[in-house]
Amino acid sequence: MEVLCIIPARGGSEGIPRKNLIAVGGIPLIGRAVVTARLSKAIARVVVSTEDKEIANVAVKYGADVLARPECLAGNEVRTWPVLRHALDKLSEQGYDPDVLVCMQCTSPFTAAEDLDGLVDTMLSTDSQSAMTVVPDHGYQWAIDASGQPKLILPEGYTRGRRQDNPPRYRETGAAYAMIVPAPVETRPLFSGKLVLYVQPEERSLEIDDPLDLQKAEAWLPFANG
Repeated sequence: MEVLCIIPARGGSEGIPRKNLIAVGGIPLIGRAVVTARLSKAIARVVVSTEDKEIANVAVKYGADVLARPECLAGNEVRTWPVLRHALDKLSEQGYDPDVLVCMQCTSPFTAAEDLDGLVDTMLSTDSQSAMTVVPDHGYQWAIDASGQPKLILPEGYTRGRRQDNPPRYRETGAAYAMIVPAPVETRPLFSGKLVLYVQPEERSLEIDDPLDLQKAEAWLPFANG
């Protein structure tokens, strides 16, 4: 099957200005993502979707194809699927129609090629239509109920016990997603049909949202690189 990786990388960001161009371990985040995707055995083509010329130049330098994204799809409120759909539509106009789409976020700098391969293989081997990267989460989670009081969230039938005895739960890492490409490409949620989870190693799951995460990333480098 033809597997396409699209890396959305807009120029604007709120928490860290020009975040996708900031270096971790001496390599820009967009560059790290492109290199990782190109090392994947499953992925046949890597495309960066961006409205930013500097990001486009760096992406090409590291070996990606680039699709120009319109400004209307580069705002803070734009969700992921319209960006992916735009890229798929443009590629289809060029005669390129992949069977599988991997969406990789360059804000997860330690995602490995084997994670992308595992994500695709897990989806296809389980006859699923979509997949996401996750890590196990054994911690206790709380929410505020309608009366304004904290409430412990536990699965039905469970009471609070030892943390390690909690039933399996998983936290979405945001690193990568995979899906069977719909035909025709239509408006739809990012996930549709049967969804399967790919468990990513904790040491590769860091997602960069703010300056503190950048400091964590530099400290995390020796562990993430094995």
